[in-house]
Formats: sequence, structure tokens, C-alpha cells
Amino acid sequence: MKDLQRPLKFEIASTRNVETAQCLRLLENFLNNEVGAQSAAPGVIQQLSGLSSSLAKSTKPQNKQSGQSDDSDDSGNDEN
Repeated sequence: MKDLQRPLKFEIASTRNVETAQCLRLLENFLNNEVGAQSAAPGVIQQLSGLSSSLAKSTKPQNKQSGQSDDSDDSGNDEN
């Protein structure tokens, strides 16, 4: 478990995405609490699931928005 904690701490410190940081902190807390891990597992899994889906949604629009904003500006100029 300790081998996993070092990379997690680095990833949490280096990530700029809030949802990713939240997922990693939950995972880190889960790994740190070995005794309560079995009882906490369903709640942690639900939280990670919710955060990962919001992370997936937040990363997709960012990529599309940059492309769409360029296309929208071009199409707007063409119409005028």
C-alpha cells in the first residue's frame, strides 16, 4: 500500500483538474484506511464513480469547446 501512496501524492500535487484531484484523494484515503476499507468500499466506489463520470464529461467538452469556438467564429464571420 505504501508503494502506491508515493505516486498518488505526486499525481495529486501535479494535477490541475479538480475532479481528478478529488478522485485521487478519495483513492488515497481509501488506501490509507485499510481497517475501514471493507466497510467504506461501497461509498467510496460510488463517489469515485460519480467523480469519474463528471471528469469524463468535463474533459470532453474542453476539447470540443476549443474546436467549436474556432469553428463558430469562422462560421459567424462567413455569415456576416
